[in-house]
Amino acid sequence: MDGHDTAAAAAAADWARAAGISVIADLDELYPGVEALLKNVDYLITSRDIPDRLAGANDLRKSLAAVRSRFGSRLTAATLGEQGVLAWDGTQFHYAPAFCVQPVDTTGAGDIFTRGLSTRCFKAGRCSANSNSHVPPRR
Repeated sequence: MDGHDTAAAAAAADWARAAGISVIADLDELYPGVEALLKNVDYLITSRDIPDRLAGANDLRKSLAAVRSRFGSRLTAATLGEQGVLAWDGTQFHYAPAFCVQPVDTTGAGDIFTRGLSTRCFKAGRCSANSNSHVPPRR
């Protein structure tokens, strides 16, 4: 979900949670009412500035932890463009550098990243809302 139509995304996330389906959100903007969506997101992926804006801080590590704690997601991550991605799972930070490439067009790059992460997560059996994987359970 991207939160653009916040009311619809929040309703869909609520239905998914009720059905035991994990919710992955990819936010690059804080739309009005996004908090209603975030309370039902298991895996939150944002652009670099979103965690700081949600937490009212200016420290990405502290902000990722604060956002995960506030909304109860299993994983909160911020994409860092050509610097890669930083994620917090409630126990430890995970960092992955970006691949060094010469981009021709970056349209859809974030969507592809989110797709790759969710595919890896599902293949590893970690994207079930009821999963007992190494990722701590929702609060």
